[in-house]
Amino acid sequence: MSSAPDGSAEKTTLVSIIVPVYNAAEFLEECLRSILAQTHTALEVILVDDASSDDSLRICEEWARADARVRVLAEEHGGASVARNHGLAVMSGAFVTFVDADDVLAPDHIDHLLGAARRTGADLVTADLSHYPSGAQPIYRPPTRVRTATPDEALAAIVSSGVGFASCGKLVASTVFTDLRFRPGMPFEDLEILPRLFAKASLVAVSDGVTYGYRRYAESTEGGHLELLKSAMFEVLSSGIAVAQERHGYRSPAANRLTVGYAMQAAKMLEGAAAPGVAREPGFDRAYRRFMAQNLWVLQRSADLSRTYKLALLVSVAWPAAFVTGFRVARRLKSTVAPNLRRASTGAASARRS
Repeated sequence: MSSAPDGSAEKTTLVSIIVPVYNAAEFLEECLRSILAQTHTALEVILVDDASSDDSLRICEEWARADARVRVLAEEHGGASVARNHGLAVMSGAFVTFVDADDVLAPDHIDHLLGAARRTGADLVTADLSHYPSGAQPIYRPPTRVRTATPDEALAAIVSSGVGFASCGKLVASTVFTDLRFRPGMPFEDLEILPRLFAKASLVAVSDGVTYGYRRYAESTEGGHLELLKSAMFEVLSSGIAVAQERHGYRSPAANRLTVGYAMQAAKMLEGAAAPGVAREPGFDRAYRRFMAQNLWVLQRSADLSRTYKLALLVSVAWPAAFVTGFRVARRLKSTVAPNLRRASTGAASARRS
């Protein structure tokens, strides 16, 4: 099914775009230009300044004076979750989406997402992001296909692949947020809200289009996470597992599948420590061992993981440094064994499921 804009989406449908702003003056104008140049013009742009100490608030106010679709909220510094919640409290659009103040959108981004929602009847639309380094340009891809999935299926795919955790690049019916908010002070707020968000949705549309440019640089939130692995991630992964168990039942197949996905994200984090320039904060290994020990039983019973990788996971719990060293050696040898090492062969996995 094509999701390319063809005029079928209601051009009068108001879409709220919430942009948390904190010391983003360097990139903010580029971001706002891309938002206000959208081919879908029925927009409500809510800029929430989180007590910036640079010129961000002034820039926001200038754009609000120039375009009546822009609204500025200023608040005490509370972080992205509080800023987004402030925007959610005052929005009036039928749909809402989030944009980070250092990112950019393709001109048809809203038309792309809204078109997918209208064609499928979905109340949650997801699409991939174009990750690009600062100083370069994002590479967009026109949408060619939209598939639908249940919220449980879509969430399982994201957790398993590790792609799609960001709140950005999604379009959500405002009714989904009626009694749903980001948790203030929670680290990795996008990952934390994800299972709660999907639990509130009734149907998910998944587009293959890429119309959101997600900027990467050393000082960005994502860039910092990639260079310093933080033990707070395990609290968030544990909360995702808790939601899965509450929703589907403790040790149910659906909860186990999500538990494996979240635990594998933890293992991949530790694998990432083998890359040059990546460090683990003090206490990371201890938090990793505690988290993995709690979920090791479901990993060892998974039909999707190879026996060799299950053994490697046992090593990682007993001795995280040895696990990292093994992957560091593989990188130096330019080995491709690590990704294949995780997966059980198709035949073996099928046999164990039967």
